[in-house]
Amino acid sequence: MFLHDNARRSGASGFDLTLASSAPYQLKRIIQVMSEALEQTMTIADIARAVNMSERSLHRLVIEKLQMPPGKYYLLMRLDRVRQLVLFSDLSLNDIALRCGFAGASTLIRSFKAHRGVDLRSLRDRR
Repeated sequence: MFLHDNARRSGASGFDLTLASSAPYQLKRIIQVMSEALEQTMTIADIARAVNMSERSLHRLVIEKLQMPPGKYYLLMRLDRVRQLVLFSDLSLNDIALRCGFAGASTLIRSFKAHRGVDLRSLRDRR
Protein backbone atom coordinates (compact mmCIF):
# COMPACT_ATOMS: atom_id res chain seq x y z
CA MET A 1 0.00 0.00 0.00
CA PHE A 2 2.88 2.38 0.71
CA LEU A 3 5.83 3.21 -1.42
CA HIS A 4 8.20 2.75 1.53
CA ASP A 5 7.23 -0.91 2.08
CA ASN A 6 9.94 -2.27 -0.23
CA ALA A 7 12.55 0.06 1.22
CA ARG A 8 11.58 -0.97 4.75
CA ARG A 9 11.85 -4.66 3.85
CA SER A 10 15.24 -4.14 2.25
CA GLY A 11 16.53 -2.32 5.32
CA ALA A 12 16.77 1.20 3.88
CA SER A 13 16.99 3.87 6.54
CA GLY A 14 14.80 6.43 4.79
CA PHE A 15 11.08 6.59 5.50
CA ASP A 16 8.95 7.56 2.52
CA LEU A 17 5.58 8.77 3.75
CA THR A 18 3.96 8.86 0.31
CA LEU A 19 0.58 7.16 0.37
CA ALA A 20 -0.70 5.01 -2.43
CA SER A 21 -3.66 6.61 -4.18
CA SER A 22 -5.85 3.70 -3.07
CA ALA A 23 -5.33 4.42 0.65
CA PRO A 24 -8.59 4.99 2.54
CA TYR A 25 -9.55 8.62 3.11
CA GLN A 26 -9.57 8.13 6.90
CA LEU A 27 -5.99 6.87 6.84
CA LYS A 28 -4.89 9.81 4.70
CA ARG A 29 -6.58 12.13 7.19
CA ILE A 30 -4.88 10.43 10.17
CA ILE A 31 -1.47 10.83 8.56
CA GLN A 32 -2.23 14.43 7.62
CA VAL A 33 -3.11 15.24 11.24
CA MET A 34 0.06 13.51 12.45
CA SER A 35 2.24 15.35 9.95
CA GLU A 36 0.75 18.71 10.95
CA ALA A 37 1.49 17.99 14.61
CA LEU A 38 5.13 16.96 14.57
CA GLU A 39 6.17 19.72 16.97
CA GLN A 40 3.61 19.31 19.71
CA THR A 41 3.29 15.50 19.72
CA MET A 42 -0.40 14.72 19.95
CA THR A 43 -1.65 11.67 21.80
CA ILE A 44 -3.41 8.95 19.85
CA ALA A 45 -6.63 10.01 21.62
CA ASP A 46 -6.12 13.58 20.32
CA ILE A 47 -5.53 12.30 16.80
CA ALA A 48 -8.62 10.09 16.98
CA ARG A 49 -10.73 13.09 18.07
CA ALA A 50 -9.29 15.21 15.26
CA VAL A 51 -10.39 12.67 12.64
CA ASN A 52 -13.71 11.82 14.35
CA MET A 53 -12.84 8.20 15.09
CA SER A 54 -12.62 6.13 18.22
CA GLU A 55 -9.11 5.28 19.39
CA ARG A 56 -9.84 1.61 18.80
CA SER A 57 -11.01 2.19 15.20
CA LEU A 58 -7.98 4.35 14.47
CA HIS A 59 -5.67 1.73 15.96
CA ARG A 60 -7.27 -1.11 13.95
CA LEU A 61 -7.12 0.86 10.68
CA VAL A 62 -3.48 1.85 11.10
CA ILE A 63 -2.42 -1.68 12.11
CA GLU A 64 -4.33 -3.16 9.16
CA LYS A 65 -2.95 -0.77 6.55
CA LEU A 66 0.51 0.09 7.89
CA GLN A 67 1.35 -3.09 9.84
CA MET A 68 2.39 -1.09 12.90
CA PRO A 69 0.67 0.73 15.78
CA PRO A 70 -0.21 4.39 15.22
CA GLY A 71 2.19 5.55 17.93
CA LYS A 72 5.12 3.89 16.22
CA TYR A 73 4.15 5.31 12.83
CA TYR A 74 3.88 8.77 14.37
CA LEU A 75 7.31 8.38 15.99
CA LEU A 76 8.82 7.27 12.67
CA MET A 77 7.32 10.34 11.00
CA ARG A 78 8.93 12.54 13.64
CA LEU A 79 12.28 10.75 13.25
CA ASP A 80 12.12 11.18 9.48
CA ARG A 81 11.67 14.92 10.03
CA VAL A 82 14.65 14.85 12.41
CA ARG A 83 16.75 13.21 9.70
CA GLN A 84 15.75 15.88 7.18
CA LEU A 85 16.61 18.70 9.58
CA VAL A 86 19.94 17.14 10.56
CA LEU A 87 20.96 16.72 6.93
CA PHE A 88 19.59 19.94 5.46
CA SER A 89 19.69 22.58 8.18
CA ASP A 90 22.19 24.14 10.53
CA LEU A 91 19.88 23.92 13.54
CA SER A 92 21.34 22.59 16.77
CA LEU A 93 20.26 19.11 17.88
CA ASN A 94 18.37 20.70 20.76
CA ASP A 95 16.43 22.96 18.37
CA ILE A 96 15.69 19.98 16.12
CA ALA A 97 14.50 17.99 19.12
CA LEU A 98 12.06 20.72 20.13
CA ARG A 99 10.80 21.13 16.55
CA CYS A 100 10.08 17.41 16.33
CA GLY A 101 8.34 16.94 19.66
CA PHE A 102 11.20 15.61 21.78
CA ALA A 103 12.00 16.94 25.26
CA GLY A 104 15.62 17.64 24.39
CA ALA A 105 18.67 16.59 22.42
CA SER A 106 19.59 13.64 24.64
CA THR A 107 16.11 12.11 24.34
CA LEU A 108 16.20 12.63 20.59
CA ILE A 109 19.67 11.09 20.21
CA ARG A 110 18.65 7.97 22.18
CA SER A 111 15.41 7.54 20.25
CA PHE A 112 17.04 8.03 16.86
CA LYS A 113 19.81 5.55 17.66
CA ALA A 114 17.30 2.99 18.97
CA HIS A 115 15.01 3.20 15.94
CA ARG A 116 17.41 4.03 13.11
CA GLY A 117 20.63 2.47 14.37
CA VAL A 118 22.57 5.62 13.47
CA ASP A 119 24.14 8.26 15.66
CA LEU A 120 22.81 11.73 14.81
CA ARG A 121 26.20 13.37 15.17
CA SER A 122 27.77 10.98 12.66
CA LEU A 123 24.80 11.55 10.32
CA ARG A 124 25.42 15.29 10.48
CA ASP A 125 29.14 14.79 9.87
CA ARG A 126 28.40 12.84 6.67
CA ARG A 127 26.58 15.66 4.95
